[in-house]
Amino acid sequence: MSTGLMKQKFLLGLIILLIPVVSFSQVWRESTIDSFKTGVGVDSINVSFYSDAPQDDGSIFLSPATENFALGKSATDNDDDPQTNPANVLDGKITTFWYSKTPFREGMWITIDLEATRTLERINILGSTVEPQLKYIKGYSIDLSLNNSNWTRVAHNLDNKDYDVYESFAPTTARYVRITIEKSDNVNWTFIGEVEVFGSGYASSGTYISQIKDFGKVVNFGHAAWDALIPPETQIMVQFRSDSTYVTGETYTIQDTVQLNNKYIMAQTEQVTNSDGTVIYSRELDYEIDYEQGQIVRTMLSTILAGQEIKVNYHTWAIWTAPSEAAEGFLFQTLEPRRYLQYRVNFETFSLETPIFYEMSVEYSNQPVIHRAVATVSPREVPVLKPSTISYLVELITSADDLGIDTLKIDTPASGEVLDVHLDGAAINYTDLTDPKESELIIYFPSGITSSQVSILQVDFSITLFENENFFPSLIASAKTPTNPQFVEQGIDGWRVVTTGIPESPLVSVMAKPNPMTPNGDNVCDFTEISFFVAKIATSRQVKIQIYNLNGDLVRNLLDVYSGAKDFMVAWNGKDNWGQLVLPGVYVYQVSVATDSGEYVTTKTITVVY
Repeated sequence: MSTGLMKQKFLLGLIILLIPVVSFSQVWRESTIDSFKTGVGVDSINVSFYSDAPQDDGSIFLSPATENFALGKSATDNDDDPQTNPANVLDGKITTFWYSKTPFREGMWITIDLEATRTLERINILGSTVEPQLKYIKGYSIDLSLNNSNWTRVAHNLDNKDYDVYESFAPTTARYVRITIEKSDNVNWTFIGEVEVFGSGYASSGTYISQIKDFGKVVNFGHAAWDALIPPETQIMVQFRSDSTYVTGETYTIQDTVQLNNKYIMAQTEQVTNSDGTVIYSRELDYEIDYEQGQIVRTMLSTILAGQEIKVNYHTWAIWTAPSEAAEGFLFQTLEPRRYLQYRVNFETFSLETPIFYEMSVEYSNQPVIHRAVATVSPREVPVLKPSTISYLVELITSADDLGIDTLKIDTPASGEVLDVHLDGAAINYTDLTDPKESELIIYFPSGITSSQVSILQVDFSITLFENENFFPSLIASAKTPTNPQFVEQGIDGWRVVTTGIPESPLVSVMAKPNPMTPNGDNVCDFTEISFFVAKIATSRQVKIQIYNLNGDLVRNLLDVYSGAKDFMVAWNGKDNWGQLVLPGVYVYQVSVATDSGEYVTTKTITVVY
């Protein structure tokens, strides 16, 4: 990118994010590329900026200009006495102060260096609470400068009666602020407790909420990617949400305000009627609605009577996904398949630079893996650090457009083992692709799962849990769209499992498998895996694995990390710290964890043979 182009784009971003006196909107521009026979497409949304665009979803929302630019900066005055200490007016405390030392100090000034050029529009001069209220500034002038030489006067008052002064003026670009005592009462000294400087031309953060994307039918969302310019000391985080459900026939009795059963109402999708649905009320004329809080408020001129029963239909949004700074090819986890999608861009800057957002691209499939998949777990309580059997129940609601399920992946807090799989209570052909080293279960169905009815897929697995709370989200995939899996919804009963009881020790289930090991390069028992659980550790502590020979000599430092409660599985290839294979024989391995009461150690042996 050329220097000139970078400068042009930076200035565009500066206008968008840093100057809220002009309103800008961003609009969707899309081009769909049907590149696969399965109906997969890429929906590319090019973001453009228009000052005359309607102020609806698609607008930039700036944070309030509440940053005090003067706080913690430097100041000087035209008095040689260090006791006046002008820095006291920039420390955020009105109990410290700068003062004139005598009543006769017209012309005494204090100059503040903001250490950067800012657009300013308000300055507060606050009195000190340490001194009597008569010792405030009686007359003053405020001047601004870019270079500390040429000054522009923005305020002048020779008859001030206010203990605290709040001066607002037209936005002015400056780096230096000078406050001059122009008048005193010849009796009281002048004390200033704090000077605050604000400007509307700067916001440290902003949020862009896209317009709602209507795909025309339910689709399965895939990978998202976006393009942006992110200078140093700036940040962009992106979130998504899809529509949740269509709620119909909810009945409420309204006085002035009514709280709907759901928050996050999809904008302009609500319909408010009388109890029998014969009268449709008008937004703005009869009521106003807060879409983020799910509240309906009667207007002053409303034809809805206080105490009247109303009926409300509306679409709801899913909650926003967790903020992500990944910009290329990431899967965002929202409810799917769904018809509507919206994204939110969170801008933040820690400098005078500005991040700029250019384009969002969302991959999607016109055919979902399955019409709807909803999961729950049973039981929801198991003993801590004890092997437990958990049933994972997925309700499958299918339709004629479904691609069909080939694979189910369940994320688990620790490694687990699949025991059995059933569909509607009958055994089903499956292949267990689970890697015992990973915290996930992967189940492949060679014949696929397709039908035109509601089915229950049940996966029974064994797992040892060590966290207080454990969650089991999952996704399903079709071989026809292998790069675009579908996230499974969490059922009403949830997929959360809590543990009960107290762990017996900080180290549980320490073992090495296989034992003995034969590291001779024949790919049979060449490695052993030392596995264990760390429990009862709330904060990160040192965890180590060390291997010794029977003479007590250290052979290998296998692990030295800091960790909280976690399950570990660490491989040893039979080599020492110098990369040489150890001699055959019996070796001692020690697993240790640092605790508040000292180091806890478990010692066991492993045999090496050739």
